[in-house]
Amino acid sequence: MASCQGLVSPDTFFLNSDPSTTITDPGNAAFPITVSACDHTNGSLYIHSSRGYTRDGRIKPDLAAPGVDVYGPGISSVPGDFPYTRMTGSSIAAAHVAGAAACLYSWGYVKGNEPSINSRSIKAYLTLGADRIASYRYPNPEWGYGMLNLYQSFLAMRE
Repeated sequence: MASCQGLVSPDTFFLNSDPSTTITDPGNAAFPITVSACDHTNGSLYIHSSRGYTRDGRIKPDLAAPGVDVYGPGISSVPGDFPYTRMTGSSIAAAHVAGAAACLYSWGYVKGNEPSINSRSIKAYLTLGADRIASYRYPNPEWGYGMLNLYQSFLAMRE
């Protein structure tokens, strides 16, 4: 059996292992919207998506969004070629939420429907509008406040 001695410095230490606190920087910071990835076709959570809460007990992730086998634009080295591909990961889910946040901001600030809208209120509207599975308690360490539902978030803005 090979020795692991010398691979890490003597000052290195590890926190207690806990599969329910796998969100790392910058996702465990207080203000950013942290997103877990789910499979929109069957309602399951993506197995590789990090789970919360944070080590100090703050609720993370904030919500879940489609991030498994999502069909979208790909990359090509051929000018004028616009291929499509399927992608999976929490970065895909985060892109969904970023687009949703941009839509809320555009409607609120740019179009003048809610000129005081800011990142904190956008986060609140997204979590208020999230879909929730009746058998789960929310918020929870896997889904946060639920799955992204932009339509419901717009309805929450109007109330």
